[in-house]
Amino acid sequence: MEKPKIRLHMRAVRRQYSQAQKDAAAIRLCEQITQLPIWSRAKHIAIYYPKSEELDTQLIIRSAWENKKSIYLPVTNS
Repeated sequence: MEKPKIRLHMRAVRRQYSQAQKDAAAIRLCEQITQLPIWSRAKHIAIYYPKSEELDTQLIIRSAWENKKSIYLPVTNS
């Protein structure tokens, strides 16, 4: 499958989840990531800022700021 078709397919899949399901998944992801041994050692975190249908990464970003980690977000032209 070509990349644009994969993106469309994945976007359609993500839209099937309720907001409550997305919120719960974002909380679980943050808990899992911040419990990793590498998280406590990391000083720099590269992460994306979510678009509307993407998993919310703001909890991870907030945790990184609270722990004095540098955050790096990609620059996109879309």
